[in-house]
Amino acid sequence: MRRKFTLTVFLWAIFGCAGAWAQTTPGFGAVQGAVVDAYGEGIPDTKVIVTNAKKGIERTFMTSDDGVFDISGLEPAEGYMLKLSRTGFAAWDTGPFDVPMGAAVNFLIPLSPSTPPVHINPSLVLPLTNNTKMGINQLVTPDDLRNLPTPNQRWDTLFALGPWVGPANPVFLQQTTAPGILFGGGNINNRIDPNLPYLLLDSVKISNTFNPYTGAPDRVSQDAVQEMDVLANGYPSAFPSAFTGIGDLATRTGVTGYHGDLYDFFRNGGMAARDRYAGAFRPNERQNQAGASVAGQAYRNKLFFFANYETLEGKYQGLNRITNPLIADAAGDSVLAANCKATTTQCAAAAKFIQSRMNVIVPRTEHSGSAFLRMDYHKGDRHTFTMEANGSKWIAPNGAQDQAVSTDGSLLGANGNLREDTRFLKGSWVGTPHATTVNEMRASWSRDDLMGTPSTQLQPANTGALGINVAGTQIGAGQGYPFTYPDEHRREFADNFLKAFNTQVMQFGVDVAYIDDHIQRIYDGGSYYYTSLTAFAQDFSGITVGRKAYTSYAQQFGVPQREEKTVDFGAYFQDTWRVFSRLSIIYGARYEKQLLPSPTVFNPTYEQTVTIPSPNIDGGPRVGLVYAMDPHTVFRAGYDWFFAPYSGAQLDTLFIGSNQNIGTVYVTPTQTGAPIFPTTYASGLNIPSGVASPMFGNLRLRDPRSAQLTASMEKILGKSTSVTFNLIATRGIRLWTLNDLNFAPPTKSVVYTVDDVNGAPSASYSTSIWSGKSDLNSSHVYEVDSVARSSRNAFTMQFRRRMANAFNFEADYTWAHATDDAGYPINGVAGLTSVPGNPAPDQGSSSFDQRHRLVANFVWRPTVANASGVERQILNGWTLSGIATAATGMPQTAQVMVQGQQVSGAPMVYTNTLNGSGGWDRVPFWETATLRPSPMFVVNARLSKAFRIGERAQATLMFEAYNVGNMQFDTAMNTIAYVASGGILKVAPGYGMGNASYGIVNGTNARSGQVALRITF
Repeated sequence: MRRKFTLTVFLWAIFGCAGAWAQTTPGFGAVQGAVVDAYGEGIPDTKVIVTNAKKGIERTFMTSDDGVFDISGLEPAEGYMLKLSRTGFAAWDTGPFDVPMGAAVNFLIPLSPSTPPVHINPSLVLPLTNNTKMGINQLVTPDDLRNLPTPNQRWDTLFALGPWVGPANPVFLQQTTAPGILFGGGNINNRIDPNLPYLLLDSVKISNTFNPYTGAPDRVSQDAVQEMDVLANGYPSAFPSAFTGIGDLATRTGVTGYHGDLYDFFRNGGMAARDRYAGAFRPNERQNQAGASVAGQAYRNKLFFFANYETLEGKYQGLNRITNPLIADAAGDSVLAANCKATTTQCAAAAKFIQSRMNVIVPRTEHSGSAFLRMDYHKGDRHTFTMEANGSKWIAPNGAQDQAVSTDGSLLGANGNLREDTRFLKGSWVGTPHATTVNEMRASWSRDDLMGTPSTQLQPANTGALGINVAGTQIGAGQGYPFTYPDEHRREFADNFLKAFNTQVMQFGVDVAYIDDHIQRIYDGGSYYYTSLTAFAQDFSGITVGRKAYTSYAQQFGVPQREEKTVDFGAYFQDTWRVFSRLSIIYGARYEKQLLPSPTVFNPTYEQTVTIPSPNIDGGPRVGLVYAMDPHTVFRAGYDWFFAPYSGAQLDTLFIGSNQNIGTVYVTPTQTGAPIFPTTYASGLNIPSGVASPMFGNLRLRDPRSAQLTASMEKILGKSTSVTFNLIATRGIRLWTLNDLNFAPPTKSVVYTVDDVNGAPSASYSTSIWSGKSDLNSSHVYEVDSVARSSRNAFTMQFRRRMANAFNFEADYTWAHATDDAGYPINGVAGLTSVPGNPAPDQGSSSFDQRHRLVANFVWRPTVANASGVERQILNGWTLSGIATAATGMPQTAQVMVQGQQVSGAPMVYTNTLNGSGGWDRVPFWETATLRPSPMFVVNARLSKAFRIGERAQATLMFEAYNVGNMQFDTAMNTIAYVASGGILKVAPGYGMGNASYGIVNGTNARSGQVALRITF
């Protein structure tokens, strides 16, 4: 029996904008839905026209046999209108509405044959639930970008507004570091951000494969960004695989008339509080960030343009400290004499050297400029052509380490000068070749060139470029400089095709990227590693001729230049099937393939170095089901597979893993020919035998895979309010670990005595000892294998309240628990386990196991309607906005500092771990990730006042404060729990104490502020 189209169904069907990802491609929005008669039956061949007068956009689409339409590839913007016409039916149209990025505005439109034309005002209709949305996302709107406080106008800081699903692969947390396994070179920029996603700019990837979060403030300024969509999980098949989500950016476009902005942001040290580890030091800093934007119409409502230029000039100071309790006194002011057990003369010489590296002010400067141009040409109602160009340059002397205070000596011991140049060109076409189809095609070229040079003025006078590490603290010179890492050229082509028929919308697409990486980097300066101040003092003095007290020595030799070319291919399909008005099924699949280069030379002893394994099975489903219980309640479920392709660091490590063109040596002091401090090997011809360390991939090496299961419920609580509950289960498999094959089976075991805090024996620990090698001609022989697993269960709640002009409020809460057995991440390549070839003992909480996280943001514009003219000018025009974050800290794992051989008769191959394996040096009888820094409670706020200047211009004064309450929190802690000497584990001083309060952008999470002026015309 046919069912009448009731008023309830009418209200349910008219308008919904909750963000449907079902048929959107990266960088765009869509308008979709169905046209039905009074009985709910689809009406075919209905002409659907979407227009945006300000943007010059007009798109025409014809409904399918079942009345379905899908107009994708739309620029995210406000001011869209929809108009329908069909012979024999009354005309139907809407007032203006917004098309958000990464979302589809959904309509179910009833047409009647004998009524007057129908006009709908979308603002008067409830924003009902969407029956095609999948996954979890957070839309950062133009209002958010313009009004929320963002340090240094960094749009990427707003990624934290959304729920963090977390990476399935803990190695990802280290992928922002420079390479050089076990070389202790420190992090480039030290910017490891667990919220970092895969970055797309107008659907094109802009994060390079080596350093996705390098130092450039932004290759595109925040003023050039229209909207951002932070996709946490469950994203559509058109998007590439990414373990930690995707940040999808859409840039601003031209409009009718001419509009522009002039702006300047200023901050100095007087607006900032001291870092909690800075003591009495207050940096003398100054920064100006200025820019201009202009948008308009170039030709007859067809050609539109937008342009932006921004520059930043800054002078800063950082404080290099050494607070390691195994070296310094409690205040970190001087070397603690009690930590040195060598002779008085030896200790005095070592203390003098280290003292010269303590509490040193490091000057830094920063210079950057970025330019962006976009032009859109609309050829009728079927074709839009877009051209974009972007370039940026960033120069940072002494800027490789950007902490306000480094307590581990890295501002001197791992620092250098950085420079990054980026270029970007893109051309695209969006068209409707047929009345029921949409095609989006794009081609792009980009370049990202990151270079580093040594800061020679930061090197010690008497040891020069030599690297020295004492108990985890850098007291020598930064390693790996100069470098180009990388100079990456990327060419990309993609095509996405959409077809609507019956009750389905099918989407197909392919994308291919040609990546050419030019690399120049080698760690040829040499680095000595010591586990105690005593050992360093014994070597440093030179009094004991020929003594070698260090734990290990590392150096590289060979030709630093190399070129690595890869091809990334992807293909997908996706179908959105509206089974009936309340039920939609979204199903699809994506296949990806990397064509990898072969090493130019190989190690004849290890034939595995001939090739780099290239998996062929990176394909998986993306399936979802959406059921609308009533007009205000919808249930969703989804299941998806995602893969982590080779990162640049992983590929480069295996490319040079044969140890032929570039040789990596690890030397222990007992080996014949081991160097005497502070000498280094002049060339690879002088090194002793048995110190080369090849690395290769297991022939069955596979790309890590993440399987995600999501269930959610969205509830509309009123015209402006919604709440969404999500349950997420993520399982990571085939995670990469390092397995050292160069061991003979252990035949001996050792029992360690564990002392309590009072120095009395309280327990014992027994372990097998690796005391022999199977290949005496090599040191480590690392095989990269894919055997580890991870698990993460999470619950999120998203609350939204958006009132048109007065008050907007959003909040996201996440509870999660993550575990893995992937070991300790080594510079983004693989996890190093504590037992060779066996990840099981390292099963436990992950390094990204953040249990609780709450982020809320608001924008409030109070208005006084009944005031007089002068009062209205004074009382109106104010805007107060803010972002509040409360979260538990990221956990860390307790370590053992092993000092030399432990028990006679049981020699260890490597003396940095209790079992002699040279693997993860964690406390083996404790759980992983049990040490948690203090939680964070941070509020950032902005207060602004707008003033009219004539009829066309407006000036806005702004004041921003970050961490308003100056509630600083620890981001790192002293993780050395025990010191092992002579078979006894003694409690290390200072264990669990905080030693860093780092903050992205400013290098500290202490309170800071800035003032700004923006003129809009």
